[in-house]
Amino acid sequence: MPVITLYFERLAGLLGSEVSREEIVDRIPYLGLDIEEQTREYVRVEYNPNRPDYSTDYGIARGLNGLLDLRLGTPHYQVKSDGFKISVESNVKNVRPFIVGAITRDLRLDDETIRQLIAMQEDLHMGIGRRRAKVAIGLHNLDKIVPPLNYRAVGVDFSFVPLGSNRSMQIPEILQETEPGRLYGEIVRSKGSYPMITDSRGEVLSFPPIINGELTKLTPNTKNLFIDVTGTDSKAVDDALAILVAALHDAGGSIYSVMVTNQDSIKRSPDFTPTIRSFEMDFCNRLLGLDLNKEQMISNLGRARIDAKAHDGVIEASIPRYRTDILHPVDLVEEVALGYGIQNFTVTLPATVTSGASNAIQRLLDGIREALVGLSMIEVMNFNLLDDSLLYTKMNREGRSTLRVEGPKSSEHEVLRDRLLPSLLATLGGNVHEEYPQRIFEVGKVYVKEGGGRMATQENYHVAAAIAHSSANYSEIKSTMDSLLGSGLLDDFTFRTAKCQPFASGRTAAVLADNITVGYVGEVSPETLANLSLKVPVGAFEIDVSVLPKK
Repeated sequence: MPVITLYFERLAGLLGSEVSREEIVDRIPYLGLDIEEQTREYVRVEYNPNRPDYSTDYGIARGLNGLLDLRLGTPHYQVKSDGFKISVESNVKNVRPFIVGAITRDLRLDDETIRQLIAMQEDLHMGIGRRRAKVAIGLHNLDKIVPPLNYRAVGVDFSFVPLGSNRSMQIPEILQETEPGRLYGEIVRSKGSYPMITDSRGEVLSFPPIINGELTKLTPNTKNLFIDVTGTDSKAVDDALAILVAALHDAGGSIYSVMVTNQDSIKRSPDFTPTIRSFEMDFCNRLLGLDLNKEQMISNLGRARIDAKAHDGVIEASIPRYRTDILHPVDLVEEVALGYGIQNFTVTLPATVTSGASNAIQRLLDGIREALVGLSMIEVMNFNLLDDSLLYTKMNREGRSTLRVEGPKSSEHEVLRDRLLPSLLATLGGNVHEEYPQRIFEVGKVYVKEGGGRMATQENYHVAAAIAHSSANYSEIKSTMDSLLGSGLLDDFTFRTAKCQPFASGRTAAVLADNITVGYVGEVSPETLANLSLKVPVGAFEIDVSVLPKK
């Protein structure tokens, strides 16, 4: 989780009122922030990445102003225009298609403000920007720029002086010799051409998402900024710009728009139009266990820096543009709770005298974990979503999973697993350089298609274990499974020769209880070992826990 340092003297100045250090420390946790360290001069807090507006003290001061009743409701940002333009050429469309920008004038940039802005820039790169692949931000000294700007794709022989250098370098040199080039070069290396932002003289401002030009670097004397945000997702680019410009406004800057012209469109940025979302008052009171009227809900949202109005039992909220985390009515209910004050909620006892008890299946799973740990096994936890090829092709199984994710964002998370062993064996395959023997197990859910309905899916708990070393064999893994089942899980079980991938033919047995197959045990086939780059034998078993008796 990202951490930010807040200096009390600076923060009190941003709050615009006489606020003591004690009041600040008392209110910070009620913004959803965790205090990591506290001294007389500063406090270090951890914030959730879904609140990137908290990545500077300006954003946190914005929140504290509400909780302290100093400034209420949605902040309003005046965006002026001075005719600054960016022209986008068509050849950048398939490289890094989206760009927006903004200008801030009359900033007061001291060393701490510059440090915080750069830290915010990097936090946005890591969060919204997905390590700059989705969004990248450039901060520039506006006074060094001669508009209009041009955003285009250039060839590999293009050269300029990158930030921190004193000589002109070509694209391959920048990617190989600069630290940002080595870290992020893979984002653009396969494109064949490279995005570049230049001014009317041809001077380079930025080579996104890699590095800025030396010409426009920031110093404590910089008072006017140009911000560029480029990326592969239009909404993410707009979100990042709004969050950053809101902080620059709170830092004292006047905001000016930038006109971005494409072949078929014209766009003005930044856009601070609030998003309108609503929720039912009954829904809010039911979730919070309160009985708030419309005036109280509106007031509480105001303390969360959100304007609102009510009509016909519905609260309509005007969400600030920098609040990219509010997506659902439940998110607004949380804001009502924050404005109400988490400290004001009281504990209420349930109306019934019935006491709770641990769930039978959880007791069974805990017993399995305890038994396997006692057998010198190490527990691992894998994702329920897998690569389809791992579930079938690499396990030498025929077929293809029917439980697929619609429009998966990654090929590694495209199907729901129906067995634990594929991901367990993949864990071994990813640790071939670690010391042997390796003895691991997993207890988790598997998913099986049930019936013809779109959502008809059966969820069962399984346990799987694997032992890998130079002499791992059937006898060893069977002995481990015997010890597990004999620890009280099954009173009577038998074995029968069977065939089941990914186990080797002739080295596999089905585990039966009352003539019902509950699992399989055996040596993993050489073909599967080769598919996962495993160089040592592996013995494994998998058991369907759902058919075991619950004690």
